[in-house]
Amino acid sequence: MDNELIAQLSAALVPLLGAVCGYLAGKLQRNTAKAKEAERAREEQQKAMLDGLKSLLRGQIIDDGLTYLEEGAIPPFALETMEHQNDAYVRLGDGDKSVNDIVDRCRRLPIRSGNESGHE
Repeated sequence: MDNELIAQLSAALVPLLGAVCGYLAGKLQRNTAKAKEAERAREEQQKAMLDGLKSLLRGQIIDDGLTYLEEGAIPPFALETMEHQNDAYVRLGDGDKSVNDIVDRCRRLPIRSGNESGHE
């Protein structure tokens, strides 16, 4: 009799076990798809932040550099800041040769005191 009971339980439990396994496999597949989509979204957001940061650095270097080139002199702290900004801009990739040219031209400017009139 025990064998007959085991056979009946097995016959009832095998389809149930199959259904549970199918459900869990589907859930795992959906969770994997959601995780991949979340990763893609994070990568897109990171790229947007990187592009924005590069754009901000580029704009600041160009704006300050052209101002100092027009003035004909640059304070030492401004040159140091511009060089740090340019180093970061280059490390972020796709450095613009025109930005490097502006920084190089600013390096050749006479150094003036930060207290003198002009761009502070």
